[in-house]
Amino acid sequence: MTRTWSATVRSHRGRSNDTVRWTARSGTVQVVIGNTDNARMKQTLPLCHITFCHLVLEVLVFGTLVQTARAQPVAGPTDPDATRLPANLVPNVTAVHPHDPAAFTQGLLFKDGFLYESTGQYGASSLRKVEIATGKVLRKKDIPQRYFSEGIAIVGHYIYMLTWREKTCVVFDTATFKEAAAFPYAGEGWGLCYDGRSLILSDGGATLRLIDPKTFKTTGKIAVYDGPDPKKGKPVANLNELEFIHGEIWANMLGSKYIVRINPTDGRVIGWINCTNFFPKSIPANDPERVLNGIAFDAATNRIFITGKDWPVLYELQLHE
Repeated sequence: MTRTWSATVRSHRGRSNDTVRWTARSGTVQVVIGNTDNARMKQTLPLCHITFCHLVLEVLVFGTLVQTARAQPVAGPTDPDATRLPANLVPNVTAVHPHDPAAFTQGLLFKDGFLYESTGQYGASSLRKVEIATGKVLRKKDIPQRYFSEGIAIVGHYIYMLTWREKTCVVFDTATFKEAAAFPYAGEGWGLCYDGRSLILSDGGATLRLIDPKTFKTTGKIAVYDGPDPKKGKPVANLNELEFIHGEIWANMLGSKYIVRINPTDGRVIGWINCTNFFPKSIPANDPERVLNGIAFDAATNRIFITGKDWPVLYELQLHE
């Protein structure tokens, strides 16, 4: 899709008017000063670095320098909640549903009109099928005390569930919750999602692993960074619960009220979703345990569901730019 905007501006030193036109296509924005055939300046900028509501057009004397579409700085992993984070997508709450306040949510996903949820803590971990409107737990499987349940993903008829430090992925039949298989893996398990080909696993660091669901062997890695390129960008760590949405990896960051959107091809941060306003009033904002964690996506209706650890509510969202 190609979109074009134009504006007439005057130099701040009284120079005659100029037409400024910027065209967005294929991930870039081309800025043209003057008419297209005899432009005084042309410049192509990466679309990912531009927030259109903050476009600045500043024509300097003699027309030798034009600064356009100044990039809004992006906060790195050391300050993910800074106000300068670009809120590319704006969440709109369409419904608030009940959620078990004793569910220490580690994984969340949507399938066939229901939510599937994994809850953590040793001795309290579980796998659940949940009715969205009421929060009622329709099916529950208690997980052995030796496991701390983590992220989940559905592949075909099976739910893959990570464990925190037990280095085991347990596979369950989605219909019955009967254990079907178990796979060993190295390191910790935090979040899990499925892109239609590979499982994607987070371990709390800044690197995601691509996993073959048939063997659970690592087939690739994605180093997540925030910036123009991997060398200049900052690693984005504390990646937790994952969801695959419209070709992007969405991730909770442990302790943050932002969801990060990641390009799966190169690990670049596409943008952030500010969830600051979606936080239960009954939970202190600085509570270190009951944090935002849990993203589920209904592709058929474009609904997104978010919740947190021991939260009493589940938010249903629609997103718009």
